[in-house]
Amino acid sequence: MRKNLFLILVVGLLSACGGGNGGINNATSNPPGSEPDAPEQDLRTQVCYLGESRDNTACITTQTIDATRLGYRDPFTDPSFMGTGERAQYRMPERAVILSEVSQNFKIAPNFILSEVMSIQKDTFGIYAPIVVDVLQKIRDAASTVVRVNSSFRSPKYNAGIQGAAKWSRHQYGDAFDISSNRFTLRELAQLCKDLGATYTDLYERHVHCDWRNSSLETGFFGENNKLREEFSLAQHIQEMEDNSLIQIEGNIGRSSVINLSSTINFVEDTEAIYKKWEIQGPRGLKLEYESQECQILLEKGTYQITHFIGEHVRLRKILHVK
Repeated sequence: MRKNLFLILVVGLLSACGGGNGGINNATSNPPGSEPDAPEQDLRTQVCYLGESRDNTACITTQTIDATRLGYRDPFTDPSFMGTGERAQYRMPERAVILSEVSQNFKIAPNFILSEVMSIQKDTFGIYAPIVVDVLQKIRDAASTVVRVNSSFRSPKYNAGIQGAAKWSRHQYGDAFDISSNRFTLRELAQLCKDLGATYTDLYERHVHCDWRNSSLETGFFGENNKLREEFSLAQHIQEMEDNSLIQIEGNIGRSSVINLSSTINFVEDTEAIYKKWEIQGPRGLKLEYESQECQILLEKGTYQITHFIGEHVRLRKILHVK
């Protein structure tokens, strides 16, 4: 029953929320401009957010930046590019919001202010896509209570200070957020993001990561060459993540020995621990399940099949033969 109500709620949101725009598309980031008294807007030099009145007229002027000096890398020449996704979607921004020139309390949506997506405490400039602000508000409307934004825009320099964070994290391009809510489980939040157009989601222990890496880049930040030429391949990305993950075993693999199972990964977005789960099948019908970063098992003679889940997508397997 809870699942059916959840699906009905999502369908209602897609058709009713966001000022009549329906689902997520490029139009949600553009102000209507159709009213006789609407101010003239140059979308090449400003970005317009949903705003308190949900009319997409909460506009902020952007300024030219030196992206290389600010830590951005060129995806067409940098050998560290991850290999999955359209390189043009990771190109360096041309403009940004200078945060010292805008109030951190500026209302970008009925329930969100500027500092929740671009914080001056993290850097002097910010980049954040209006379509993602629209999604945040729709999730807030669905929750009817606070939606906590754990992480939103992160400049390259700030991102580099996060141990293990992905070098090409979408947080740097202003179309990602990490959120949590007392109203929905993390898996429900991930599904809401997908229903609202997210390209990629992943699960951490206390939040869900969602990003829109396949959406058109905002003109006010990246210029007008926004045509997407290559779709993001989730299957390829999962393979890349699995290739950079490893199950580790500490202890002697022998009868009556205790071993410790853990894993190493090289793709996390955040400092918070990513969700991990262990499923173990052993001799005499043994079945164990742990939602934890590590686990211990006492071995006996026979074969053990270990399945390890990391986040929402990665699945590793290992077989142990105990003599």
